[in-house]
Amino acid sequence: MNVFDKKVPKQGQKSWSDPALLKPEDSSVESSAKLAKKRVHAPHSDWRQRRDAAIRRYHQRGLCPIPLKGKRPYQKGWQAQEQYQELSAEAILQRFGPIDNVGLLLGIPWRQKGLFLRGIDYDDLDLWEEHMDCASDQKGYGWLLSGPLVRTGNGNSHHYVLSDSSEKFVFQGKESTEHGGEIQGSGTQLVAPPSIHPDTGEEYRWIHEDWEDLVLVSQQQLQENYHPKTSKSKFTAAIQPAQRKRPPFSSSDAGDFSAPPTLYDYSSIDWIALFVERGWFVRDNGDHVTVLCPNKAQHTNGSDGTSSTVILRTPGGGQRFNCKHGHCEHLSDRDQLIELLGGPLVLEGFAKKLSANSESTSAETKGLSVTHWLRLDPRNGLYHIRQPEAAKAFRATGVQLDDPELEQKLLHFLEKPPGGEPVGDTLSARILADVLKLVRTDGGWGTRLRLQSASKLPLEAIDWLWQGWLAKGKFHLLAGSPGTGKTTLAMEMAAIISRGGTWPEGANCAPANVLIWSGEDDPQDTLVPRLVLAEADLERIYFVNEVHDGQGSRSFDPATDLRLLEMELKQIGGVSLLIADPVVSAVTGDSHRNTEVRRALQPLVDLASVYDCAVLGITHFSKGTQLREPLERVTGSIAFGALARIVLGTVVVPGDLAQASQRMLLRLKSNIGVDQDGFSYDLQQVELPNHPGISNTRVVWGAAVVGSAQQILGAAEEQRKESGAGQSALNEAKDFLRDLLAAAPMTAKEVKQAAQEADIAPATLRRARQELEISVDKKGGPSQTSWWEWTLLPPGSFRAC
Repeated sequence: MNVFDKKVPKQGQKSWSDPALLKPEDSSVESSAKLAKKRVHAPHSDWRQRRDAAIRRYHQRGLCPIPLKGKRPYQKGWQAQEQYQELSAEAILQRFGPIDNVGLLLGIPWRQKGLFLRGIDYDDLDLWEEHMDCASDQKGYGWLLSGPLVRTGNGNSHHYVLSDSSEKFVFQGKESTEHGGEIQGSGTQLVAPPSIHPDTGEEYRWIHEDWEDLVLVSQQQLQENYHPKTSKSKFTAAIQPAQRKRPPFSSSDAGDFSAPPTLYDYSSIDWIALFVERGWFVRDNGDHVTVLCPNKAQHTNGSDGTSSTVILRTPGGGQRFNCKHGHCEHLSDRDQLIELLGGPLVLEGFAKKLSANSESTSAETKGLSVTHWLRLDPRNGLYHIRQPEAAKAFRATGVQLDDPELEQKLLHFLEKPPGGEPVGDTLSARILADVLKLVRTDGGWGTRLRLQSASKLPLEAIDWLWQGWLAKGKFHLLAGSPGTGKTTLAMEMAAIISRGGTWPEGANCAPANVLIWSGEDDPQDTLVPRLVLAEADLERIYFVNEVHDGQGSRSFDPATDLRLLEMELKQIGGVSLLIADPVVSAVTGDSHRNTEVRRALQPLVDLASVYDCAVLGITHFSKGTQLREPLERVTGSIAFGALARIVLGTVVVPGDLAQASQRMLLRLKSNIGVDQDGFSYDLQQVELPNHPGISNTRVVWGAAVVGSAQQILGAAEEQRKESGAGQSALNEAKDFLRDLLAAAPMTAKEVKQAAQEADIAPATLRRARQELEISVDKKGGPSQTSWWEWTLLPPGSFRAC
C-alpha cells in the first residue's frame, strides 16, 4: 500500500466517510425564511475569541491566515505570501475586522522544497460521496482519508493535500457537463473554521486538523482523478433574443471617457427598471424582485441565480442589488456592480444626475442625507461616515460599554441609520473597528471616566475549591524552604481535586481537571509516581509538554507561551487547578523588581479569573529571613505575595532528642478569608504498588494547627534555640536529605549545592549522611568521567561507606 492509498483511521476514531460526521444534517433544500432566521445572528464576542485563537494557531503552524468578507478576500495584495512571513500573529490579527471570516492562503511553499499546499474544494456532493466510497474500498482517492478536512457551512468538504505544483484548475462534476469543484492552488484561498457561511449562517468546522499528516498527491494524479473543465464561458442571459430591447451590457456601453463625465446619484438608481429594460426581470415578489445575475459565469454549475439573485426595495424608497452566490458578494458594492455592467453611463435614464461642481447638490439630492453623521459624496453618489459624529450618535442611544452585544448593535446602527437608507453595502470592517474604538474611548468628545453605583453591582460569594485554602478564579502562592515537600503537597492537592476526594478537615471536593507545568521535576520519575501514591485520577491530570512551531519543537516557556497554554486550557475544559512550578519562571525580567513582577504575573492572574480556575504558583523562602514577617520570607519582589490572594507556607518545626521534627502547612496571608491556622503533615517514602523498584514520597496529614503564621514561626524559632542549634540543624539536615533523595539518587555535587542553598553547613550535612542510611558509591571510570553518587537506602539495609 503506497502513500496515495487508504489510511485506516485510528482505533476508536470514526471513519471520515461516516455520514454522521460529514454529510449535511439535512440534505433537503431549506426555505429562504429558515435561512434568513439563521443569518440574523451576527458573530458574537465568544466567536471572535475562538476566531482569533484559530488565527494564532494557523500562524504558529506556518499557514497564512487572511481576512474575508463572507467568503471573499478584500484587502489589496492578499495573495502575496511574502507579506505574512515577517509578521507576528498579533500583527496579522490587526488586519482582521471584528466580524471578518478567516481564509487560508493556498499554493504556498510547504516545509520541504518543491512542495506546495493545495486544497480540494468539492461543490458536487454526489461526486464527493463517490470518491469517498472509492477511498474506503481502496480503489484510489486515498488522500481523502488523511490530512486536514473541513466541513463547510453549507455541508460540503474541503481537503488539504501537498503537491509538486501550485497550478489551480476547475474539475468536472459527476456528470461531465456539471461543475464538480476546484483544485485550489497559487493565488487562491479556502475559508477556514470557525468562519460563518454567509448564506446558511453555519460555522465551518474541522473534522480533522493534523498538518503533520498531509498527503503528497502529484499534479499528474490530480488531473487524472479530477477531470479539468474548460474555462467558463461568459454570461449570456437565458432568455430569447426577441425579449431583449438591447444586447447585454459591455464595456462599449460606457461611452467616450474623454468627454466631461456625467455624474449620477447612485442612491437614486432604479435597478428594477434597468434590469427590466435589459430583459433580466423574472418576477415581482413585493418587497423584492427576482432577477437574473449579470455575473452568472462565476456561479457554481453555471446557474442563472434566480434562486438567490434579487433587487431589494428598501424602507427608504431605494433599491439594492443582492446576489447570495459566494462569487458575487463584491457586487453588493454599487461601484463594483456598475463597473461590471459597463460603467456609469449605463445609468442614463435610470438615475438622477448630479452637478459636477464641488459640493453643491440639488435640494432634492441634499434631502437624501438623513443623518448628521452621513455625508453623500456628490461626485459618486456614495455615502461616507463621519466617524466621531457616528460614535457620538451611537453613544446617545444609551448603549452600555459593557454590553456583550455592543459590536452587533453598532453594526446594525451604522448599516441601517434611523430614518435613512441602509448603507451596509459600503461599510467596511475597518470603518466598523474605527467607530467602535471611538465609542469605547472618547466617543468624539474627550476621554470619560465611567462610574458604577454600588447598588447595581451583584453580590458574589467566593467559589472555594478548598474552603479557606484554594479559591476558583484566584492566584495563590505556595512558598517554603527547599526540602519541605512543597511539590509533594501540590501533587496531593491535585490528586484530591482530580478524584473528588476529601480535604484534611473532612470536606469533600468535586472532581475536576488539573493542569501542571513543572520546570524542575520530571513527570515520569517524580511527579506521576507521587500522583499515583496520592490516588489521583490520572485521566484528569495534564502536564504541559513541548511547544511545536514551524521550526520544530522546544520547551514551554511560561514567560512567552502563556497564550498557547490558555488555548489548551480552554480546549480541555473543566480545569479547576493550574500548578506553575516554579512560578518565578513566568517573570522575564528581574524577579526582584516590583513593576516587572506585576507585569509578568498579571496574565496568570487574568487567566485564573477568565477561566475560573485556581492558579497555584510554587516558590521558595529567601535565605536568612527566619526573623522576618512571614510574607517577607517569600523570595523575590514583594509583588509575588501582593498579587496572590492567598499565600501558603511550609515550615519545619525542629524537635528534640525525644521528638522528631514536625512539618506544617500554614496560611501566611489571605485577602479573602482567615489568614491563620494550618495542618501538620509528614512525608513517607513508599514503594508504588505493582511497580517494584519505584518509590517516592506521599503526604500523610496530621492534626490541625491553631494560631497565626507569625506565632507558629516565632514559636518554632524559640524551640530551635531551646533544643540546641547543633541538634536542630542536624535534624533539619536529615529531613532535607530524606526529601532530596526520596525520588532518585543524586550526585554528591548536586546534593552539596542544594544543601548550600538551604543554608546547611558541610559538617552538618556530613553528620546527617552518617546518621541516615545513605550509600555513597563511585560511578563511571576508569575510561570515562567518574563521580560520587548518594542513594537513600530502604530502612534496615544500611551499609558502611
